[in-house]
Amino acid sequence: MQNSDHNTIKGGLEAEQLALQDEYYRDNIVVIPGIEYSCCRIHMNLININESIPIGPPEPTDEQLQQVIQRVHELGGLVIVNHIPWSNTTEDNYQEARLPNHPSVESLIQWGVDGFEVVNGNTFDYETYIAAAQHNLIQMVGSDIHYPSAAYSWLTVKSEEFSRQSIMTAINARRTSFLIDPAGTRPRDYPGASTKYETLLPLSALGEYFDMFYTVNKGMYSFQGTFCHPQSVDIHNSVIGWFIFWIIILMTVYELVRLAIIYSTSQIRRRIQHLS
Repeated sequence: MQNSDHNTIKGGLEAEQLALQDEYYRDNIVVIPGIEYSCCRIHMNLININESIPIGPPEPTDEQLQQVIQRVHELGGLVIVNHIPWSNTTEDNYQEARLPNHPSVESLIQWGVDGFEVVNGNTFDYETYIAAAQHNLIQMVGSDIHYPSAAYSWLTVKSEEFSRQSIMTAINARRTSFLIDPAGTRPRDYPGASTKYETLLPLSALGEYFDMFYTVNKGMYSFQGTFCHPQSVDIHNSVIGWFIFWIIILMTVYELVRLAIIYSTSQIRRRIQHLS
């Protein structure tokens, strides 16, 4: 299992230690730590390293990206370019890609990347797969899970031993293939919401109600504390107008009902007094 978090090695190293210390995991899981290097131009898996590398800036130059690749190779790791179709998909509310100015496959090959993620989730990137095959580069697959979900693809490795070193040797030697099932596996569990979340949900939902009056456009997150697109706020004037309209209608109906009740009550009292 290759474990990588955005811009930190911490999770990968912790997962590796957990697998090594537990007898059951030690015999069934090999964890290869890494980092998902994330910025506004590209996401790359930096595999089989044991320390973090300098991250930033959010919009690196070509030279800075090449320095990242070089540093990973100095540490004995591999650089795998992630999910190119996702990166080039149009960002919501913007007429440009999620990761603007993404380097081309040709440039990345010239810079010395070791391979490409040709399957991300249940998306098969055929064009990149062909390019990787033609240049004898690693063809990696990834689940890209951020929460419990199904598995759609698996990397098969012809490794001589069940160890991190042996598996990485096989990957480097291109003794790999992959399987893909677009339908995915059946999740074994569906985790419920935490008690804290449910406790605060009524308050947070009340605050979110007013989100209908405006939209904050931030674009794609850089995973470095900034966003990759110009930020703006759209005020939904028509929604505000209709909100005021319905408030007036509801208040008018309320007052009419209240007056009707008052009138009916007074009429009933008069009849009672008249009868008495």
